[in-house]
Amino acid sequence: MKESMRTWQERAENILAQGCLTYSKSRRYYAKDQPSHCKSGRGQYLILPDGSTCLDTVSGFGANLIDLRNSFSLPATLEVEYAERIVQRLGVPGWKVKLVKTGSEADQCATRFARGFTGRKGVLKLGYSGWHNEFIAAEEPGIGCIPTDVIKCNDYKDLISHLESDNPAPAAVIMEPVQLDMDVVQHLKRIRDLCNKRHVVLIFDEVITCFRMPQYTVSATYNVWPDLLTTGKAAGGGYPLGICMGHKDIMDTEGVFVSGTFSGETSALLAGMEVLDRVTPSVMSFFFARCQDFQTELQWAVKEHISILGYGTRQVLRDKVEGSLAVPRYMQEMWNRHKILIGPVLFPRVGWDTEIYGKIINASEDVMKDFDQVTLNGSAPRPIFKR
Repeated sequence: MKESMRTWQERAENILAQGCLTYSKSRRYYAKDQPSHCKSGRGQYLILPDGSTCLDTVSGFGANLIDLRNSFSLPATLEVEYAERIVQRLGVPGWKVKLVKTGSEADQCATRFARGFTGRKGVLKLGYSGWHNEFIAAEEPGIGCIPTDVIKCNDYKDLISHLESDNPAPAAVIMEPVQLDMDVVQHLKRIRDLCNKRHVVLIFDEVITCFRMPQYTVSATYNVWPDLLTTGKAAGGGYPLGICMGHKDIMDTEGVFVSGTFSGETSALLAGMEVLDRVTPSVMSFFFARCQDFQTELQWAVKEHISILGYGTRQVLRDKVEGSLAVPRYMQEMWNRHKILIGPVLFPRVGWDTEIYGKIINASEDVMKDFDQVTLNGSAPRPIFKR
């Protein structure tokens, strides 16, 4: 057993930032001869890597009130295996990982590592970076949030202008590398060069774009790599999973505290493993191309009234004529006539087959036949905040 434990702990130190996901479950917390990892739990016992069992009294640090089934008092070997696979699929050899529960948490994690590594506080942000205080405080209205050292940039040119200015260098740039327009590679290269020049940690927030690009990420698709990359959402297949990964020198910064009772719970990690099993490189490439074709077909069907922005795997619907309420009227009629739930943003799924794509196109063409006579029932939907 002791040799097996040493092996798992060595793997954890090689792939997980600071050697663990949850500090209270780490090797540092327990005595030298106690086990470092478990495989699973059953009833009131932990199953160790060698198949033996031990009675657990720590109860997942208070989380397991009834029995042990999903979150344990020791790190699960699954978190090490998943971290190794996700870096192999999405990252760069030598990168390290912190697994959390949401993309917002991953973004917060990344900025914390950047601040710790650089010793600076300021952050430049482009796009949505999650709902935590430091990011929402930079948005309007930001009610209830304490102002921070995060500066919101309006577009790529605004961000580049900040980096080219004589102002003190920030700790980090955190940005969605692609929002709606994919023709941004030159901007990304310029930002990468400026961050290198000013020793600024570059963070790509790929919570939306990851598993929606031809090579999984914008980073890989355009071969422009950040220092830290965050993702979530699709990576967990609908289960709560956020990922922060990047250069080990930054991720292993001493004293940066990132932890959480449920960081290594196993249901989300198993879901993440299934996503990696099912969404192979060939599947990803085919999915992106199929969605691009679907976007073209859908745009043709609604072309008189609605513009579809973005890219195939993430389509944003906008009124072609401002104030026409075309999008909410389309949403309404797709539901009333065909029981298809449409929102202002459309995310195709890998599980869609030809019938599903065809059903949406055919229904859209039907709605558009008499669209000029359609009126909106009730008030127009209102977004929570502007992107």
